[in-house]
Amino acid sequence: MKRRRLAIALHAVSTSPAMPRWPEYVARVQASRHDHDRWNAPGAALTARLLDVVHAARPALGPAPVATDLVTALASFVDDYSVPPPRELFEVPLALRLLEALVDQRGLTVDQQLALALDLRGELFPAVLALHTATRVLARGRDSRLHPGFALGLDERLERGRAIAPFDPSDARGGDPLGDTYHFWANVAAGLYSAHEGRLRGPAVAALFLAGPALMTGVRERLFDNYLFFGSHARVDRLGLATGRACARAIRPDRAPG
Repeated sequence: MKRRRLAIALHAVSTSPAMPRWPEYVARVQASRHDHDRWNAPGAALTARLLDVVHAARPALGPAPVATDLVTALASFVDDYSVPPPRELFEVPLALRLLEALVDQRGLTVDQQLALALDLRGELFPAVLALHTATRVLARGRDSRLHPGFALGLDERLERGRAIAPFDPSDARGGDPLGDTYHFWANVAAGLYSAHEGRLRGPAVAALFLAGPALMTGVRERLFDNYLFFGSHARVDRLGLATGRACARAIRPDRAPG
């Protein structure tokens, strides 16, 4: 069942159409590009800031997910396929609390987002998975099957999305703060898993997510003609993967490969 579900999810991410009203989303994101007063640190400096949060909070890693479930959850929006999703990989209660906590915030950088999530639950894996869920709901709005609270309209998603700081232009390239952020957290989760597992499945997950941007461009956009309206988020993806691996080493140096 798990492998079949993964295959269905990977087919969905390759073939599903772009989100509804995506041209309006792009136009509104581009129009607000200069409205931000806070940005994420670039590159390695961003990783260092997240490591500072991890060192200060000293969280447990939390339960490691099953690899097939993790890839299923991170790869595809649940509204794009019909089989039951791996619900435990979305940390729905914590993601709902994060969405509520974001209502009155403005310009939270990813290190501040992580600190907020760890304040609500002191385990790194669940915190990162919930951040991925919450920011993906805001960015694309295609996970409403998980909970009615995720069925947000475009206006509300963009309003709440003002809580999220954009990435540095050298990392973002496409300039989609919400899309960049959920991509970042997805790859942090993959990096955590790959460094923690350290066996066959860990390197396999790392290799898959390293190849993710090229696969999205080659398969989804070129083979199935589904336009990537803000590009592949490649630099943010790589940064997230490296950051996740660094965070795993900070917590469990005995389990992380060199």
